[in-house]
Amino acid sequence: MAWSFYRSSQAAVLEDVNYGFATYLGSGIYTASGKDVQIYQIPFSYQFITADEKKKWGLKLTLPLTLGFYDFKLEDIPDSGLPTDISTFSFVPGLQFQYFVTQKWQLRPFFDYGFAQNMSNGDASRIYSYGIRSYYEHPFEDVTFTLGNRLLHARQRGVDRSASSDFGTFETSLDFRFKQFPFFKKHLADFSVYFANFQYYDVLRLVFPDDKEVTVVKQNEVGFTFGVQIKKKTKFIDIPRIGLAIRKGDGLDIYRLVFGLPF
Repeated sequence: MAWSFYRSSQAAVLEDVNYGFATYLGSGIYTASGKDVQIYQIPFSYQFITADEKKKWGLKLTLPLTLGFYDFKLEDIPDSGLPTDISTFSFVPGLQFQYFVTQKWQLRPFFDYGFAQNMSNGDASRIYSYGIRSYYEHPFEDVTFTLGNRLLHARQRGVDRSASSDFGTFETSLDFRFKQFPFFKKHLADFSVYFANFQYYDVLRLVFPDDKEVTVVKQNEVGFTFGVQIKKKTKFIDIPRIGLAIRKGDGLDIYRLVFGLPF
């Protein structure tokens, strides 16, 4: 999963029961129950089997660790330093199967199961999800076109079974990556622009500070990314793609700083 930065221009509030879905919504800045929340995800993973031209399938273990902090702002660091208390914590391991249908088309079905803990009030929940990703890549002379899709359904249920919620989305993304060009003489870089559409079939419901509830059914996102290919790459150096994007729809504006692939 890509690192990303989210901010609602209207300071939306996420319902408490949904804090575990940060694994799928992405890292960023939110407000929840009248408090500021920052969510950061560390996308650990391990590739058991790598798919290549000879072996058409692969298997990957994903280990996303997601941490949340209440009432913390970046501008507070000079006076208060980094936060010492974690407000929310989730760990949702998963298995991702990778299969090349053709040389250009790859499918990635997945299943996740883990847990989330709200350290502020002691609530705990279990999370599971399943779905499939699809990537189709077609190179032209000066640009490489990629069509990406994700179908996801996730459920969060309290350990005491007192509350549960669902999250479902179908995403379609179009990425246009342009021809590589020299970067600092020794390396190669490339630039891409992309568009993404998000259809929430289990809709997102957000409550604003004035108690007005907003239902998010559809959103669109546009952005760009920039990447560098290191000439002499080692296992210790891997510079991810970086980009900027904006997502709009149903009264919610989201601004993203993306590290890694946009989808």
